[in-house]
Amino acid sequence: MSATTGIGNLLLSELQSLSTEARRKHPEIKEASRHLDLVARSLAVPQQLCLG
Repeated sequence: MSATTGIGNLLLSELQSLSTEARRKHPEIKEASRHLDLVARSLAVPQQLCLG
């Protein structure tokens, strides 16, 4: 695994944790955090396909 992939996976994991916490504490931003999660996942998939 390259350093870039590791950093990307770490950032994705941190964003997911942050959005989970935000959804619990602030229900009004639940949809925005879901959208961000989908965007982050869509950005991660093409990179994994190119590297894999």
